[in-house]
This record gives sequence, structure tokens and C-alpha cells, in this order.
Amino acid sequence: MLRKTLTSAVLAVGVLTLGVAAGCQSAAPAAAPAPAAQPAPAATAPVSIYKAGESVLAIWSSATTWYEGTVGASCPTGVLVTWSDGSAPTCNPDSKIAPNKPVAKADAKVGAKVYAQWSGTGFYEAEITKVSGDMYTVKYTSDSTTKDSLKLTQLRAK
Repeated sequence: MLRKTLTSAVLAVGVLTLGVAAGCQSAAPAAAPAPAAQPAPAATAPVSIYKAGESVLAIWSSATTWYEGTVGASCPTGVLVTWSDGSAPTCNPDSKIAPNKPVAKADAKVGAKVYAQWSGTGFYEAEITKVSGDMYTVKYTSDSTTKDSLKLTQLRAK
């Protein structure tokens, strides 16, 4: 009797297998196992367009004053800027850094957008409004203040 039951079971499985292979309707196939969860990617510091040793203008504490500095190592939000005035380095994102490049005389014309020195080591975004020989008048974009008698060495390319 046991042999007959086993034989019937084997035949039933064989028929079911043949029926599925032939395209007959049967019970829904078992769902494929879910793929293994992937570990979260490790957090990395953003890649800066500025390289170590590069001379830059960067915003230090205010939202509009730019100061001269030098790019150092990368940091969690950008790059370390070592300030020319000796202040402690700070981590700055690229959005608060600009190349520290002099304005070429040929580019220093009315309407040119520049960073213009205000006093000491601070620079502000400005527009050249007048050229008189080797002297320049600018209008600062943050408050529309004008300043005249600036030398080309007091302007940086924007």
C-alpha cells in the first residue's frame, strides 16, 4: 500500500510538472527572492574645482566681502582656505570661492564686472563705471556706493 501511495504521488508531481511545462494553468509560481539590500554609499567630501596652492578670493564671515587666500586640503563642505591676513583657515564651498586673478588692462573698461578693493584686504563685487587714464571708478553691487581713483592692482577679474 505504501508503494502504491508513493507511486501515485510521484505520478501526480510528474503530471503537474508536465502541465506547467506545456503551458497549462496551475498555481502561481513562487515569487523570486528579493535582491539583497545594498549598503549605503560612504559619504565623501565634495570635489572642488580649486586645487591646493591656488590663489583665491573667498567669502569669510559676511555674505558680500571677499578676502584673498590660498586653497589648502579638502574638507567636509569644500576646501580649506588659508587667509592672507593670517586668520585661521576655514572650510569654504566652491560657491563662496573665486579665482584671484588680476583684471587685464584690455578688459578694464566701462561695464566690466569685477571684484574691487574697498579697504584693507576686503573686496566687493562691482562694475567699472568710468576709466580715466590708469584710474578706475566702480559702483559696488551690494549697495550702489561708488568709489573712484582705484588702480588696476585693486581690481580682480570676475
